[in-house]
Amino acid sequence: MNGKFNVPWPSGRFNLLFSIFCRSVFLLAAVAAICALSTVAEAQSAVATPSNTQTQSSAADNPCDGLLATLDRPTIADSPCVVKPGHFLAELGYQYGNVKGSDIKSLSTFTQAELRYGLPEGWELKLFPPNYLISSLRASAGGGQISGLGDTSFGVKHEFGTFGGFTLAADAKVTVPTGNRAFSDGGVEGNIQGIVSYNITPQFSVSGLLGVSTLTNQGSNGVVTRFTSVNPDIVATYQINDRLQLYSEVFGNTATAPNQGSNFTFDGGVQLLLTKSIELDVEAGILLYGPQGLQSCYLGFGTGLSF
Repeated sequence: MNGKFNVPWPSGRFNLLFSIFCRSVFLLAAVAAICALSTVAEAQSAVATPSNTQTQSSAADNPCDGLLATLDRPTIADSPCVVKPGHFLAELGYQYGNVKGSDIKSLSTFTQAELRYGLPEGWELKLFPPNYLISSLRASAGGGQISGLGDTSFGVKHEFGTFGGFTLAADAKVTVPTGNRAFSDGGVEGNIQGIVSYNITPQFSVSGLLGVSTLTNQGSNGVVTRFTSVNPDIVATYQINDRLQLYSEVFGNTATAPNQGSNFTFDGGVQLLLTKSIELDVEAGILLYGPQGLQSCYLGFGTGLSF
């Protein structure tokens, strides 16, 4: 369903408070960085006792152990770890964001679903059902809201294994234009990316992603234009204990539309492991640099469910 209707949406005061909240994510990132650096310093100065060595060896030998390591969300970068063969992982979420310099004032996105199924030999299949989106329009654009479904994607990931402490993987995704006119990109899109992760200590890890995408943009006149973007991403993760994890991330694109330049966004968040098969997370992000029409800041929450 896609339509325009006049429904009250968050006020200007709400948007101001929301922007302030988004910027507070930097405080979370600073705390995570301090904790991580402290952990690294302690690890470097610690005496190598048998128990200490055994704990670090166990973490290094199995960097993909547990739900927190396997989940792709809430970061933009995917985990290099695949779902175990015969297991199913559902990742769901909601995101609300303010939009910079556009007729659209804010954008709500849900369910952000990613459905993953593990195959033998380090492979997994992925399905991304269409999101339901709600755009709140500025008064200058007539106000009200536009809602509808986005496009559908499917993909595959392969985990190559861990070599010298580095876990390596690659994945590919194809998107087909199944969405409403207001939210569909209008053409078939593709993405391929390499992923690498390294555990500096049992608690602190860094990962990187580099992808290339062929994308489309559907203009107001219905004309679809194709363009290419390179997508870098780096993530730092600090695991406080077996159930609680913090992360910070910077990601970007070399192009956001056929005639628009690059953008970079910073985000951070918290992940809580309720059980071995249920995770909850909260995220916030802020645009560091980019053209008009992108989310200037956003807040989201979600869950990961393993079966």
